[in-house]
Order: sequence, then structure tokens, then C-alpha cells
Amino acid sequence: MANWDRQYRLRAGVEGSKGFEIGEPDKTTNLAIHINFTIEKSDSTTLNTTKIKLWNLNKEQINILTQTGCQIDITAGYGTSRPVVFRGTVSNVNESLDGADRLVEIEAVDGFAELSETVVSVSYSGKISAAKILKDAADKLSLPVSYSATAQEILERSYFSNGYSFVGYAQYVLDDACSKASLMWTIQNGVLQVRRSSEGISTALHKLNKDTGLINIPKRVYSTQTANTDSSIDTTSDMLYGYEIEYFMNGAIGIGDRVYVESSLVKGVYMVSKLQIEGDNIEGNWQCTAQITEVS
Repeated sequence: MANWDRQYRLRAGVEGSKGFEIGEPDKTTNLAIHINFTIEKSDSTTLNTTKIKLWNLNKEQINILTQTGCQIDITAGYGTSRPVVFRGTVSNVNESLDGADRLVEIEAVDGFAELSETVVSVSYSGKISAAKILKDAADKLSLPVSYSATAQEILERSYFSNGYSFVGYAQYVLDDACSKASLMWTIQNGVLQVRRSSEGISTALHKLNKDTGLINIPKRVYSTQTANTDSSIDTTSDMLYGYEIEYFMNGAIGIGDRVYVESSLVKGVYMVSKLQIEGDNIEGNWQCTAQITEVS
């Protein structure tokens, strides 16, 4: 992994309307618009957020950002390798002067538009599977769904025996379906993820060592979580052990992904449960800080 040539692209706009993209370096100066962002992600149902600072946007770009329902998409990395690090809806925009420059500060939330605006009315009689209820709620939210290896099977064999009905925000239907199956859900970059707490969202395993971007010394952390211990839907509350690690910008590693950490103090497979991504293409950090817990 070549940790040089910081690159980003930011796209913004309301669906069906004219948007804009920034981040490509100027051919003469090799400089792009200055960006500074902090992204906070977790494996809880609390929505992921980002705070972005941009310097010297033009008036048309600012007007687009302030439109209701403006979507924002950030890819970041090195050279031509720029995975998506955030996708969401703009929730607040402020303009101010920073010396001779004009500074625009943006706040955005992943899944905000879908969860805050989608009200559902569902009613099922008789025996109904949690899988059917969750799929119908996801369809109402217009969100693609990604399941861990066993999550869909567990949902399909988890039933509401006496029917199910609900009127209200769709997120509560997701809560009910996942609770019935002892699963968890979260929204990551516009995708609804459903998984067991002890199971990665994908089978990919990312290796982190000093040669692939791991920096500083991992810090020991502890967290109490409810984790599935086998393929049944029974759960046990347990103390999970893990670490806080830092590594150079790598947007390919997300919440629910597994990492193989290799350092002088730590060696083993862990799962990412919290993630902070800090980026500044001119100065400051261009890195990730993750909380990882043991895979039980």
C-alpha cells in the first residue's frame, strides 16, 4: 500500500437535479480544493455522521449543498485507489470567513433521509417470518440489504406466530424483525447491513501490519456486548476484548469487517465495531482509528 498522493472526490446534489464534483487536482498546480473531514461510524443503529470543511467553493456549489435532500458522497485514499468512506444526506450547512478564504462547514448523516422520512403501515396475519417483515421494511426505505453469512437463514426461521402489524417509522420495524432473530442492523454508506453481532458482514479479511498501514501501538479496550455463540438464535452477554488501532487511510475497511492485526503486541483476527476517519488533503491527518473486538 503506497501511503502517498492523498486523493479525494466529493460529489453532491439532489437526485434528479444538477450536482457537482470536486477533488480532482488542478493540472497546473496539482492542487485540489482544500477539504477537512471527520467521519464517525459504529455498528449500532445510531446513524453515522460526518463533519466536512471546504474552502473557497463557488456560489453555485454552495446553493446545491443547501437544497433540501442534498446527497453527499466522499471517496478517499491514495492515487487512483479511492473507496467510498461516506455516503449520506446533508443536514446542515454554514458559511463563514477564514481569513481571506470562504469556509463552508457541512454536516451530513448516513441514512438520515430514509429513516426520518419513511413511515410504513404493515399488517400480516397468521405466522409470518422476520425475513419477510425486514425485506418489506427495507423495500419501503429503498435501501439495498447486505446480510452476513447466516443472518438471512436465521431471519427465515424466526417467526411471529400471531401475525404482526405496525404503523410508524420503518426503523422500528427493523428493530422488531432483528430482535425476533437476535440479529443487529446498521446503515453503512447507504446499505442496510444485517448480521449476528459475532459475525462479519463479509468473508473478506483485511491484513493490517506496519507494511500495510498500521501505525502506533494498539491500545487495549474492553466492551460488553450480546453475542451469538452458535447458529441458534440464543444469545449470551459476554465481555469482549479488543483494541483501538490506528492505520493510514483505508476506506475498504468498514464496520462489521474482519481484520487480521499483526504487530509486536497483537496478532489475531478482530472485527471493526467503531471507526473514525480523519482526512485533510493539505495538512493534518489522513488516517483511520478503529475499535476492534475479538471474534467470538
